[in-house]
Amino acid sequence: MGSIRKIVIAFAAFALLAGACGDDSTEPVADQPVAAEPAADEPAPDEPAADEPAADEPAAAEPAADEPTADEPAAAEPIGNESWSPVQAEWDALVAAAQEEGELIVLSGGTELPIFDHFAELFDLDLTISPGGSSEVVSRVLLEREQGIYDADVSMLGPSSTRRLLAAGTFQPMEPLWILPDVLDRSEGWLLDFIPWDAQDTEQQYVSYAVAQIATNFMTQLWYNTETVSQEDLDNLQSWDDMLDDRWRGRIVIGDLSAGSAAADQAVAWLFLGQDWLERLLREMDVQVTGRGGTEIREYCDILARGDADIATFAGDAGDCLADARDLSLPVDEIQYSFQEGTIGTLRSAMAVVDQAPHPNAAKLWVNWLLSKEGQTAWNELNAEAEPQRLALRTDVPQANIADALWDRSRNPNLEFLEENVQEVAQAIDEVGPWAVAIFQELGLNP
Repeated sequence: MGSIRKIVIAFAAFALLAGACGDDSTEPVADQPVAAEPAADEPAPDEPAADEPAADEPAAAEPAADEPTADEPAAAEPIGNESWSPVQAEWDALVAAAQEEGELIVLSGGTELPIFDHFAELFDLDLTISPGGSSEVVSRVLLEREQGIYDADVSMLGPSSTRRLLAAGTFQPMEPLWILPDVLDRSEGWLLDFIPWDAQDTEQQYVSYAVAQIATNFMTQLWYNTETVSQEDLDNLQSWDDMLDDRWRGRIVIGDLSAGSAAADQAVAWLFLGQDWLERLLREMDVQVTGRGGTEIREYCDILARGDADIATFAGDAGDCLADARDLSLPVDEIQYSFQEGTIGTLRSAMAVVDQAPHPNAAKLWVNWLLSKEGQTAWNELNAEAEPQRLALRTDVPQANIADALWDRSRNPNLEFLEENVQEVAQAIDEVGPWAVAIFQELGLNP
């Protein structure tokens, strides 16, 4: 049947309707399912019948006991781990049922990652990627469901769009669909030793995650001026405490921690570095502070690029501006190594199965395969270019095409996942917000 990309045709009613994108050399990374051999009682064209040896050729050998006989279709290839042998028959039946359905419809907000095509080709399925942006996709799905139309199998949308569908009761429980033992048991071979459900999935059964995104440091962006900061300076900057050294006094620019996008890192600093560290940064280091509007973002970038500051952190929305400045060969760059305190990870590629899916077995196959060793290996091999900051959640798969720096961060013994600290993060947000507003007013740091 081959993998055929098709476009979902929206209903005419949707034309009356007026985010986040879906997460996420296309060589297969595993063996293709084995095609069935010609039946023994039907000789292939121009071939001698199976029970009549060709002239001057010996008779065909009997098939080995552990190989499919000529009149039985070959099973799909094993999924790569002998420990899964107890579910091999169930896996083979699932593959056959999915191939009978013949198609998988993915809600992805227009994102088309190589792994989708690879999956479809591997299991000989047609693949439909829903057109349009995430918000448009969600609106269409909800409208169709009101009309009793169910035309989606799995969701791989971004967090906000996924949560809209979750709140509308669009998904079916995930855990009963998983059949692989090491997908159900995360005690070994995973970055997290528990099933990572979405924070808003309070019942912990509908939305889980497939990959991780790992920052370089606790504050997700830490930049420096390449002309005013020497290699010796960098060698001596190995800890957040090192940033409080006299060398950096008056040479640090930060965003407005009391509000705006720069506040996204303040809870992380409060939680992992502590109030004392933040107090010293603001009270002792004579930091320069910029606001959160368009002109302030430009000012933040200019301060670092001109060399009026050596280090920039709590960048918020100014991070894109700094990246553009680097692309223009201005003397700015991001620190590419992790400090001694460690770094943080977050979950990405929200994954859910739509209830009343038209292709339930193909959907079940996808959510099992994507989390299997084969699927997670395929992510690292195929998606590294499209999603360069993300890698498989499994630790028992090869690095493949994942960048060395990201791979090393994922093996950092001090790696902290925010999802492991949900309650602590929520408490930090409640505490640090009022504190930041008060200390900014006290010190006259408001831009």
